[in-house]
Amino acid sequence: MSNLYTAPFDDLTFNEDYGQYQVTLDHRGNSVTCCFLTDDEETLGLLVSHAIEFWKKRAEYFKAFREYAAVDLLEELNGTLDCGEDNFKPVTSAQVRKLLPAPFSVRFGFNDGDSDFYFEMAGGDDEQILQECVFSVYGTLEEGIESGEVESMV
Repeated sequence: MSNLYTAPFDDLTFNEDYGQYQVTLDHRGNSVTCCFLTDDEETLGLLVSHAIEFWKKRAEYFKAFREYAAVDLLEELNGTLDCGEDNFKPVTSAQVRKLLPAPFSVRFGFNDGDSDFYFEMAGGDDEQILQECVFSVYGTLEEGIESGEVESMV
């Protein structure tokens, strides 16, 4: 599927394994995989129009992601990482901010049976500091980030 949609989403490909369209884009030297949670081209067109709005303001959304992870999810992260060892060293907000220049993925979709557009951002997988944990946040264009969680990949 080439050149059917507006840049930067003009090179979308369909991933049959996941049943979604995707493209990997660059944000200041960081790869961000954008996934569109549909296998329907009509729905895809609607998602792309919203995703273009998101991408134009991506620096704001990525900064909000970084701050949400560093502030709102920090306690959850440290609780997940703390295995009761005597010399557990908690991760700091500064470390989280440094690890998250951009999410590694952004997923775009509509709520089931609804036309409410939402996005999900995920990032932060770092073996030494985060020990296979990632941050996931969820939001809308109107409200920004509304919730998030720390996910353990083990």
